[in-house]
Amino acid sequence: MKKLLFIIAFLSSSFAIHAQYSRQLQPLYATEGGYYYPRGLHFAPGITFMLPGDWNKDLNVPIGIDSLLTGEQKARGKVGLYLELGHAHFLPDWMPFEYIDYGASFKMFRGKEDINGTISEAETAEILSEFETQQDFSESFLGAYLNFGKFFQLSNYSFITLSAGVNADYRIISKRNIDGPVFQEHLFPDDLIVQSHIKLGYGFKLQENLFFMPSLETPFLNLLPFDNGKSTLPYFSSRYRPIILSLRFQWLTRKKPEDCVGKPTKATGHQLWDPKMRRK
Repeated sequence: MKKLLFIIAFLSSSFAIHAQYSRQLQPLYATEGGYYYPRGLHFAPGITFMLPGDWNKDLNVPIGIDSLLTGEQKARGKVGLYLELGHAHFLPDWMPFEYIDYGASFKMFRGKEDINGTISEAETAEILSEFETQQDFSESFLGAYLNFGKFFQLSNYSFITLSAGVNADYRIISKRNIDGPVFQEHLFPDDLIVQSHIKLGYGFKLQENLFFMPSLETPFLNLLPFDNGKSTLPYFSSRYRPIILSLRFQWLTRKKPEDCVGKPTKATGHQLWDPKMRRK
């Protein structure tokens, strides 16, 4: 209990210090005035990786009445493709969140499971047969997402992002290969998956209206199907945690000239000098 209170006190003081420090920095974006609206499109290519819950697992499974399967099960994740396109809104300071974003995504989940084992008599332990099974999967999903997030500004041009949200994904492509005998029950995700997820990123302000935000995302709760509150997905006889690394480019929408507030003059581009000035 004392450790928990210490952690809470430490985080509270850290956020207080950060808030005080952030007031001394230039804002990353303007919610009023300026040449850009506090909203805009974003585009994010990336990769996925299916992290196994158990990389290596010893098997000791009864088969029928008088047989026993023993061996080793190896689960491995593979890299897949990821792509998202969406829209973000940056909110005023009085809001509990500093931005919301939503959009559509494409996800590819890939992995494999290898099993090496023997079938033996349960009583005598006499080996009846040896076997090797290799299984792999590659599935693609189209989905939608909604995030609520906050910025933790580190400098005038860098910041940390933390957000939580929900995603709904529907399977459009499924490839599953099995080479060898199967002695265990196989489980797979439903066609429609709804999850809550958390996302952590580190961002840079490249231009006045352009941000670059690499981030990591993973689910923390399965909503549909609920699956006893697990946050991993079943494939064959193993479970995998989706990890998404995305590289987001976020643009702010430029205002029309008549919508700009606080413009210094009507002169733009090369018209920086007073028309009365002449070269000698």
